[in-house]
Amino acid sequence: VTGVQTCALPISKAAVQAGYSLGGIYVTPLQMIAMSISLAAFVAVYVWLTRSRLGQALRGMAEDDRMAEIVGIDIGFLQMFVFALGSLLLGVAAVLTSLDVGIAPQAGLNVVLIAAVAAIIGGAKSTFAGAAGGLVVGLVQSFGVIWIDPRWQNMLIFSALIVVILVRPSGL
Repeated sequence: VTGVQTCALPISKAAVQAGYSLGGIYVTPLQMIAMSISLAAFVAVYVWLTRSRLGQALRGMAEDDRMAEIVGIDIGFLQMFVFALGSLLLGVAAVLTSLDVGIAPQAGLNVVLIAAVAAIIGGAKSTFAGAAGGLVVGLVQSFGVIWIDPRWQNMLIFSALIVVILVRPSGL
């Protein structure tokens, strides 16, 4: 063997599904399910953050962790809880993505880079800044391939990052 060949292997061996046309955009049933689950998870986290005592404590910790600790909020527990919740949501996203596009050992690096760009574009001023940054990155990726070759997606994302940093360094 002269070299190791890597390729993405799909988890599911099901037949390729035909997509639905939504105004010139083609979406498969699996992608529609993934979008629905993602939207439901986003709404659930939003409701939890805005309506529960634990969510209020988390927002308080995000605003001023020293003051939150002074008023009796267990910062260590909240940090572990947020890490666990983030890992759970990431696991769901990873399974849904791998069912659609497959999985490869090096696939995580691209995801981490894109997530970092989304966090920087969104900024750190509000609780949902990362989600806004993720939406911008997703739109740039999706609509960018309409006009140029899909191999240039990462260039588009990093160009958007450069524009945001130049125009608004604190993020959107």
